Amino acid sequence: MLHPIPSLRRILLVLSLALGLLAPVAATSVADAAGEPKPTTLKLSVSYGDHVGETYYVNVVVRGPDDEPVSGDVVFTGITDGNPVALSPAGVINLDAVATSNDPVAVTATYQGNSEYAGSSASAATTPLVTPYFSPDPTIAKIGPGLKLTLTLSTHAKNFVGAPMAGVPVVFTLFGPGNNVAPGPAQSDPSVVVCRAVTDASGFASCKGSGLLGSIVSILSGAWAAWDDGTLRSIGHHTKLPVIVTG
Repeated sequence: MLHPIPSLRRILLVLSLALGLLAPVAATSVADAAGEPKPTTLKLSVSYGDHVGETYYVNVVVRGPDDEPVSGDVVFTGITDGNPVALSPAGVINLDAVATSNDPVAVTATYQGNSEYAGSSASAATTPLVTPYFSPDPTIAKIGPGLKLTLTLSTHAKNFVGAPMAGVPVVFTLFGPGNNVAPGPAQSDPSVVVCRAVTDASGFASCKGSGLLGSIVSILSGAWAAWDDGTLRSIGHHTKLPVIVTG
């Protein structure tokens, strides 16, 4: 004869399962879920490499879901020999190489992941032939009534292979006498912006300014210069402009 208590327990268990009051334990446990690799984000930037022979720079930063640095290796295409490169303790890799042509250099970086973090990847490329080079067109300095100078400044912008560049913002500036560098923080003497212009379809830019005759001393001891305003990722390319004085 069956004991009534165990039989009652079996009946209650069957009823509970049938009514959904109890459910089987899932195959994936909390510990298993916690053991899955965390997602990562790989940020890749490629800069410079404007033309053959110029160095381009590759920067990789890999972060976990809480913006924490991760460890492990990154494999590259487009730079290095294909062997894995280890991330620094900050989760960063910096590389550089020399462009072998005037074509874009495509770079892909793939983080290999590890037992804690999942892999991730990103791609980028250089943008060649965008740095302007300026022609030394003469500055026309005309002396008018009241010893006032009227200045006409001009230049042509071309890229490394000599193609005209349209839409280049050009700043025409008077150098200080002791300067051999483009206007900016590296200058030891003040500089004066005379006027600004943007190159047309032929790469030509021109504008006018004015000053007193006394400025001619500065013009002859220094130089007028044409340089771009940095919006084209320039590293300070400029040229000095010769001066022609007319009455």
